[in-house]
Amino acid sequence: QLGGQVLRLPLEQIEAEVLAAEAAAVAAAREASRVLREESKAERKAERSADWENIKQKFKSVFS
Repeated sequence: QLGGQVLRLPLEQIEAEVLAAEAAAVAAAREASRVLREESKAERKAERSADWENIKQKFKSVFS
């Protein structure tokens, strides 16, 4: 004998747990997507800022 126990739980309780787990997974995926989107946005903003600084330096060197 393995010494285990068999639990009998109501179907509604199991369904509720499964639905809660699915909802949590969806929420986690949305949050991860939002974080990645914001990181990407910040990277693009930094690149644009660096490009703009480069353009300003070139402009200053031409007209100085």
